[in-house]
Amino acid sequence: MQKSSKHPTKKLLTFRHLSKPWRIICKCALILIVSIISGFGLLLLVAQIPKAAIHQNTLESAKYFLSFESAKPNLIEPMHNTKRDFYADSIWLSIAYGYDGNPKSVISSKYAHSEDTGAREDLLAQLQDKLDANTDYSRYWHGPIVFIRPLLVFLNIKQIYILNTIIISALFLTIVVILIKHKEYAGTGIFVATMISILFFFAGTSLEYAQAIVIMEITTIAALKLAWQKKKRKLPYLFFFTGITVNFFDFLTTETLTLTIPLLLVLWLRRNRKMSLTRFEKILHLALFWLAGYVLMWLAKWVIAYLVLGKDTLYSLGDQMGQRSFMSEAGLSIPEILIASLKLNLGSLFPFCLNKTLAIICIVALAIIAIKNISSIRQKLNPIWLLSVATIGAIPLLRNLILVEHGWRHFFFTYRAFGALVMAVLMILIAAITNKSKSDQKS
Repeated sequence: MQKSSKHPTKKLLTFRHLSKPWRIICKCALILIVSIISGFGLLLLVAQIPKAAIHQNTLESAKYFLSFESAKPNLIEPMHNTKRDFYADSIWLSIAYGYDGNPKSVISSKYAHSEDTGAREDLLAQLQDKLDANTDYSRYWHGPIVFIRPLLVFLNIKQIYILNTIIISALFLTIVVILIKHKEYAGTGIFVATMISILFFFAGTSLEYAQAIVIMEITTIAALKLAWQKKKRKLPYLFFFTGITVNFFDFLTTETLTLTIPLLLVLWLRRNRKMSLTRFEKILHLALFWLAGYVLMWLAKWVIAYLVLGKDTLYSLGDQMGQRSFMSEAGLSIPEILIASLKLNLGSLFPFCLNKTLAIICIVALAIIAIKNISSIRQKLNPIWLLSVATIGAIPLLRNLILVEHGWRHFFFTYRAFGALVMAVLMILIAAITNKSKSDQKS
């Protein structure tokens, strides 16, 4: 007589009775379903907060936005890469204030808009009952409202910015401490230099920028922990969930950072290990898991919006995709806008942003270091590791190619996605200098 399983429920939830491909599919499907239900449920929950409870702090926030001459002021003049986006943040507060507890208001995420005024003025008019939330913004999940609406009960926008900056800085220091604790001193330097190049500490000064940075930092901590604990089999699910999460929270700013930075740091830990082509395929699989999570969560919102709001939502999808790719409104040809977008984004990285002369000096210095160490690159670096790092580092270039109009128009924040390129270059150069020879590398 066979013994029954001691934990039949656990076996069912882990899908151990299925073949490996189906087990992976079922686990990912479960993660996606739970994420959709949880995300939508949390948005519905915070929508129950009475408008009266957030009115005063939202009003103070609207007045704070209007205290600036521009809707997109530079935090440090004349550095455009420190630009804050009060236009986008005004829309987010308008959406948060507009929630009325009805599920349809959560799905449509309408904000106040007038053709005659700007987003900041429209938010103030909404708070003064002079303008209704009248413009659909259902193409995003607007997940940050899960935090924004409760915070507005206690804090105004200026205080929320301070809280954002504290969280981003604390997570950054946590990663630094973790790397130093594991004696990854070169890796620590690479991470710190990369984060400085994207001016991460300014991301907390705008609601629009903070989400992707926070998610990237949390994912980095989790990925490093799994790598050191030799639980790499869980990495696909981590990156799948990260793709879902950044789609829920991000405003199409620098979402790829949540894949590239954690994955590059995991690759850094393998710099002295032998790698086969199979390992490169696994790295690509992790990127595909992230992409699958991102796309599926995005499609889930559009399906929900379609079912509730109708066909106009799907038409809007095609229109918005076109605006962010090659449908240039600037009158530029495709090659012209590609080059312009790339120059603007790369030129916004620190220290390139300070002046052109310094940018040229930095590029020449890196080129000299690379040329001097070309033999070391060949002798010390595993070609599969090099290919893996170069591929992940090139993701922001691919992103800029696909979303060229978006990158050209919003370069003052999309440039942070190029942190992956910075990290990849630094990893290759430093590994060439510090690595052991291939013959001494571990398997």
